[in-house]
Amino acid sequence: MRAGPRGVSASRSDNCCPSEKEEPGSKKKIAAGAQHTKQPKPRVERIKTKSQFQTLLAQPALARTQHFAMHVLDLQPQAQASDGPRLQMGALIPKRWAKRAVTRNAIRRQIYQLAQEMFAANRAQAILIRLRTGLVGIGLRSASSRQLKHYIRDELRALMLHCKGGRA
Repeated sequence: MRAGPRGVSASRSDNCCPSEKEEPGSKKKIAAGAQHTKQPKPRVERIKTKSQFQTLLAQPALARTQHFAMHVLDLQPQAQASDGPRLQMGALIPKRWAKRAVTRNAIRRQIYQLAQEMFAANRAQAILIRLRTGLVGIGLRSASSRQLKHYIRDELRALMLHCKGGRA
């Protein structure tokens, strides 16, 4: 039994209530304490092409932990963007070591988020973090549990701190 005709959305359309729309000349009111200034995050580009991954994998691993390895390549000055140096980041999570897509995506998100927080874009670098062994023996409840994310985050933080200490 259907509630309505096919193709009709339960949500309101943007055109149904024109009075709720802002007028072009109006300004939004901002609460006094609502304004906050954040430090601009470094510009992080993702490594996408096969040749980029192969170039980084040809470099020896700069740092290793139990499950991860980090490959770093300093980029040439001509490869830098016109607005300054940039950070290129890649994550390599093989199906062989993380069977479920949920797990691979959770690991990838942790890698990109930590790289954004920890690496300043003051040097033009390409960084690849790869999962080098399976995540067995850590007692996971599910494919994307909070315990897994904390474990991965702690290990990645140790890996990145080791790398930053070696190549400040």
